[in-house]
Amino acid sequence: MISEKNRKFTEALMLAITAPTEKLSNECLAMAEAIGSDLTDKEKELSQMGIEVALEALKGVKNEIA
Repeated sequence: MISEKNRKFTEALMLAITAPTEKLSNECLAMAEAIGSDLTDKEKELSQMGIEVALEALKGVKNEIA
């Protein structure tokens, strides 16, 4: 089961990726770094992999709709 801290870290990273401006993206990235400061490297890596999978899935859905 994913911890609350890990979920918040993942959400902050996702927001950093999808933010409409570079300024907002940097703010979200700073939040992710602060939230993830006590996560293990493995936990951070798993979050990043989950985001990559989600983004790839979204690309597939968008291509099917187009």
